Amino acid sequence: MGAAEQLAGEGLEVEVVDPRTIRPLDEELAEIAYRIGRRCFDDLDAPVERLTGADMPMPYNHHLEMQCVPDVPRAVAAAKRLLYLE
Repeated sequence: MGAAEQLAGEGLEVEVVDPRTIRPLDEELAEIAYRIGRRCFDDLDAPVERLTGADMPMPYNHHLEMQCVPDVPRAVAAAKRLLYLE
């Protein structure tokens, strides 16, 4: 949400979809990215991208943990890459 607020401050509107769980995966929600990519591919300026945590066991060390989870700077950078702003 912090990234969405930062981007809004820069005049960019984004929608945050947060399924909260990967295991078990909410298949209905995960289907959204597939459907958009498949049905709207020709209309998209960039491919659908997901920003997720690393698919690995969460480390106990706080510094390593911070490398595994998405944060505001990574989310902002990913959004700007999709919009060809970086």
